[in-house]
Amino acid sequence: MKKNKKTIKQKGGNRWKDHINKIKSENKDLRFGDILKLAKKSYKKNKVVRKINKTHKWRDHVKKTSAKNKNLKFSDILKLAKKTYKK
Repeated sequence: MKKNKKTIKQKGGNRWKDHINKIKSENKDLRFGDILKLAKKSYKKNKVVRKINKTHKWRDHVKKTSAKNKNLKFSDILKLAKKTYKK
């Protein structure tokens, strides 16, 4: 019995498939294997940079407070951070 697989679509499409289609349209006389070889040579893999909209001010403040007060317990660090935190 086959199970249904859930497919996840990428927002921006698949860059590798887009690149293959571009090479395929430029070289219509080549076999698919040769197109893949050409595409592999010319493809530049760039990492997608994701922007983080939310800043973690509280977490960063707690980290700074704990770095300054390494001898305190975490619960004491949280109390101190709560007193010195500016929104």
